[in-house]
Amino acid sequence: MILKSVEITNLRKIEDNVFRFNKGLNALIGQNAVGKTTVLEAIFLLISGKSFRAQRLQDLISRGQEGFQIIIHFQKQGIDHSLSYTFYKGEKSIKFNNHPTANLYGLVLGVLLTPDDQHLIKGSPHVRRDFLDLCLSETDPLYSWHLSRYSRALKQRNALLKLKELKTIESWEHEMSRSAAYITEQRSILVDELKPLLKERYSAVGEGSEEVSMAFDAPKISDLSAYYEGEYARLRSKEIIYGHTLVGPHKDDLKLLLNGEEAKHFASEGQKQTLLVALKLAEWERIRRVSTEEPLFMIDDFGMGMDKQRKERLIQLISNINQSVITSVDSINSNYGIILPLN
Repeated sequence: MILKSVEITNLRKIEDNVFRFNKGLNALIGQNAVGKTTVLEAIFLLISGKSFRAQRLQDLISRGQEGFQIIIHFQKQGIDHSLSYTFYKGEKSIKFNNHPTANLYGLVLGVLLTPDDQHLIKGSPHVRRDFLDLCLSETDPLYSWHLSRYSRALKQRNALLKLKELKTIESWEHEMSRSAAYITEQRSILVDELKPLLKERYSAVGEGSEEVSMAFDAPKISDLSAYYEGEYARLRSKEIIYGHTLVGPHKDDLKLLLNGEEAKHFASEGQKQTLLVALKLAEWERIRRVSTEEPLFMIDDFGMGMDKQRKERLIQLISNINQSVITSVDSINSNYGIILPLN
C-alpha cells in the first residue's frame, strides 16, 4: 500500500492544505504547534475511525468552523483509491471511492507510534486491549463485528444487573459468550504471533541482552463459548451487588515483560522506549504478513526518549519499509527520503 496524498480542510490549525507523499521515508519537519501531528492524526482517523488525541470529533474542528474534511488518495495492488471522512454539524460521512461506507477497518493499513503510547507499558489494561483490538480489526472484519456485538451485549447485561432485572439476561449472556470466545481466541493467537517479532525488533533497535516477551492470561479451554456462558450464570448473584459484569474480554490484560518481569515496574525509561518501538515494529510486521500488503508506518516526534545510537538504528530500520511518515523538530538526513517542511 502506498499513501499518495492527504487533503485536509479545517482540521485543528490546518485550514486547507494538501500533503503529498513518496515511497520510502517521508519526514515532516517543523517547530511545535505548526500541524505536524495533525497530519498523522488525519491519516490515523481514516485507518481507525478515531483520533489518538481527542475523544470527541468536535474537538478536531478548526476554530470558527462547523466541520472538517479529510481525503486521502492511496494505492493498493496497483489500483488507485480515495477515502474521505467528513464531519459537519455533528454528522459524519465516510466515502470509499465516492461510495458511502460505514466501516473503515482494512481500507488503509497503518501503524502509528506516538509519545502517548508510553501508556501501553505504564497505563491501565484498557490501553493494551485497544492495541490488540486495533491490530486485529485492521486485518479481520469478523473480529471488529464480534467486538461491537460483545460491547453492545455487555452494556445491556450491565444495565439489567444494575436494575436487578434478570428475566432477559440469559439471551444477552448467550450473545456475549459467542463473541467473547472469538475475541479471546484471536487475541491469544495475535500475542503468540507477536512474541517472536517483538524479540527480533527489540534486538534490532536496542543493544542490550535483555529478554523481552509478552503474556496474555486467557482461559485455556477448548470450548470458550460454553465456559463464558457458564461463568455469566455462576456469577450473576455476585454481579448484581456490583452492578457490572466481572468476567470476559473487557477484563483482559496484556503484560509486556523484560527478563521475565513486568516492564512497567522493572524497566528503565530507555528500555521502555525501546520496547515500545519494538512492539510497534512487530505490529507492523504482523499486519504485513497477514494482509499481504505493506502497511504505512508512522512515528510522531521521532526519537523521543532515545539516544543517538538507537535513533540511527531506528531510522535505518524504517528506511527499509516500503513507506513511512515521521514528524520531528530536528532535521533528518535527506539521504533517507523526502523532507516536507512545515512553517
